Amino acid sequence: MAIGDIIGEIASLDFDTAGGVLPKIIHVSGTTYAIAYQGSGNDGYLRTVSISDDGATLAVISVLEFDTTNGAAPWIIHIAGTVYAIAYVGPGANGTLKTFNISDDGTSITLIQTFVYESGATIVEPVIVHISGTTYAIFHGGPDNDGWIKTVTIQDDGTITGEIASLEFDATFGLYSDPIHISGDVWAIAYTTTGSNGPGRIKTFTITSAGAISAIASYDYDTNQTSAPDIFHISGNVYAIAYGGPGFDGWLKITVIDNDGTLGGTIIDSLEFDPTYCSNPWVIPISSNVWCIAYTGPDTDGWLRTIKIEDNGIITGEPSYFEYDEATGRYTSMLHISGDVYAIAYLGPGNDGWLKTVEIVTAALLPESAVGYIWEEDTKTHIVVEDRFEKSFEGSLVAAGSNPEGQIFTEDSYFHAIDEEGDERRTEGAVTGDTGPKGTLFTEAARLHIIDENSDERYI
Repeated sequence: MAIGDIIGEIASLDFDTAGGVLPKIIHVSGTTYAIAYQGSGNDGYLRTVSISDDGATLAVISVLEFDTTNGAAPWIIHIAGTVYAIAYVGPGANGTLKTFNISDDGTSITLIQTFVYESGATIVEPVIVHISGTTYAIFHGGPDNDGWIKTVTIQDDGTITGEIASLEFDATFGLYSDPIHISGDVWAIAYTTTGSNGPGRIKTFTITSAGAISAIASYDYDTNQTSAPDIFHISGNVYAIAYGGPGFDGWLKITVIDNDGTLGGTIIDSLEFDPTYCSNPWVIPISSNVWCIAYTGPDTDGWLRTIKIEDNGIITGEPSYFEYDEATGRYTSMLHISGDVYAIAYLGPGNDGWLKTVEIVTAALLPESAVGYIWEEDTKTHIVVEDRFEKSFEGSLVAAGSNPEGQIFTEDSYFHAIDEEGDERRTEGAVTGDTGPKGTLFTEAARLHIIDENSDERYI
């Protein structure tokens, strides 16, 4: 198996049998996750679910109908502690922002405040992002489908203290904005410039920590974009956009955005990743230089496709693809759970809200003989754990003499290990009270665990 190989489905859950349009899933704490979506009667729903780390156990915890009149296209973001915010299309198609408390175990969901940031106007699919401190920005289609950005203040306790500034970034058409932070005060968005078959465009802006907004540059990366784009970072000043393009097919293009917001105006590489159909792609990183695109494919089925892109923007492969729902898979959002486990929230069969977990190889499988090797590379500690995957951790190492290879012990609050070259290396660690066979290496809850020479379990 190689990094990016999609092994298949693990488990699924029909979390709402009455609807689940445009669901957005976010991690709350531990095995608790929250999904905001448009449900029955176009009302707004916020539902908590549990997803085990192995992806095998899925269950609904609690639900709040957060808008009983209209709750379309909700976008959820974490604010601080147990506080979350949702920007959405509210009653009268006004731009609405609400804050909530969600307990870590998901059993309690309570409303804090409601704020209408765009009154008396029809808005389309808002996206909210954190700028700095208590400053947040909402990107949305506004009156006459023009493109707008508004900055607002949200305190850590969920209090919304009002609008700061606004900018009409496209006075003709500006829908389905996908924002990304570039550097410092610089942000970029990819968006759709007409209702159908118009240019796909990138624009850059400065948004200060105080909420002031100003435009920098603009570039059309395709003359024919047919669905909402997703822009993501590759490396340095290299960025990629996945979108429905010419022929309603799935397209990927690589371009340059400098840290000051200057746009290179050229395409480094491109790939037609689905020659039949693609809409609403959602992209997440899998491993170094490998990404997964979740999208609605042919016959409105749900598809996953992994792509390899080098740091210089050259697309070098398509490791794997998988039809995760053969009936319906629309409006996908996706996130990483643990290890090789990923979760997808989407509108599925029966127009219900569905949650599905899948397995995607996230790290390379190494030979059995490599288990226990510890070495330094790129200022990180690298260790091959018992499941034959290489794990790396930030931290400096020191060499201090030669000892039997593979010996693991603790001294002066450090882990010490003798690597494959016979050198002693160390890194800081914490102690737990469990015991087990000396020398055992394993991973649990995103940490490396080691059984030391005293049979005590320690983890990094």
